[in-house]
Amino acid sequence: MNKGQLRKWIFLLMLIGQAVVAQGTFEFNKKFINCEEKWVVLPISKDSSYVYGFVYIDTQAGLAIDIKGSFKMDAQDKLVSIKENTTSRIVHRLEPNTMQVAIFPEDKFAALQITKTPEWLAVYKTDENTVQRFFRKGFVYNAWNECVLGLSFLEKAQKLNPAYKGLATELAFSYNCAGRYSDAIKILEQSLQENPADAYTHKELIYAQTKSGQIDKAIVSCQRSLKVCKDQTYAAENSFQVLHAYFTNKDHSNFDKWLASNDELFNKDKRFLPIIEQMKNQVKN
Repeated sequence: MNKGQLRKWIFLLMLIGQAVVAQGTFEFNKKFINCEEKWVVLPISKDSSYVYGFVYIDTQAGLAIDIKGSFKMDAQDKLVSIKENTTSRIVHRLEPNTMQVAIFPEDKFAALQITKTPEWLAVYKTDENTVQRFFRKGFVYNAWNECVLGLSFLEKAQKLNPAYKGLATELAFSYNCAGRYSDAIKILEQSLQENPADAYTHKELIYAQTKSGQIDKAIVSCQRSLKVCKDQTYAAENSFQVLHAYFTNKDHSNFDKWLASNDELFNKDKRFLPIIEQMKNQVKN
C-alpha cells in the first residue's frame, strides 16, 4: 500500500469512527456539498482532536476536501493547533454521503493562520463562467441530491450552449428530482430525437412519465428502449417504475399482469426483487 492509499484509508476510517453531533464551539449541521469554498471542521475524533480542511469543486474530480491539519480545544475553549500539513497538500475526493460537518468560524482563522480563500484555489477557478464549469457544478450538486442548486448551474450552462454534451439529460435529472416532470419530458423527448438509442435518456423519460401519471406512454417508452438500446442496464429499473406506478394507484389487476410479463427482467436483475415481494404482499391485503 503506497502513501496515498494509506492516507485515503486513514481518512475513511476517521470519518467512520467519528460521531456526528454538535460539539462545543462547533455546530455539525452541514453536508460537505453545502460547504463549497469554505473551511470545515470534522466531528471530534477519539483523541479529542478536530480535523479541518477546505472544501472545493475540482472540475475533473468533483467535490473534494483539502485537509490542512488538526487542532484541539483547551480548557479555556481556545483553539490549539497540533498538526499542520505544510510540505504537501492532502486532498480527498468526496463521494456523496450524509456526514455532518461544521463551518469553521472566521473569527478563529487567525488561530490556525489560515485565510478565507487559500491561494491554491485560483488554479481551480480558471474556467469560471464557462459552460464546462457550470455543467460540472450542476452535475456534482445533482449527485449529492441538491437538485435545485444543481439546476441553477445547469441553466447557466444551457444559456451558453444548449447543445453541450450530456446537458439535456442532466437538466432532466434536476427537473425529475424537483418534481418538474413536464419540463423533464419535454427536454428528454427532444434529446431522443437526436440520440434515440441512449439508454439513460430513456430511463429518465420513463421515470418522468410514470411519476406524472402517463403510464401508457411509459409502457411504450419501455418497449422502445428494449428494442433500440444496446445498453440494457436500466431495463429492469424502467419496468419497475411502471410496476410501482400500478402499485401506487392500487391497480392490482395491471400490477399482476405487468409483473408476470416482466418476470424475466426482474429475475435477471435481482435488485428489485425484495421490494417487489413487499409490494406483492401489500397488494394482497
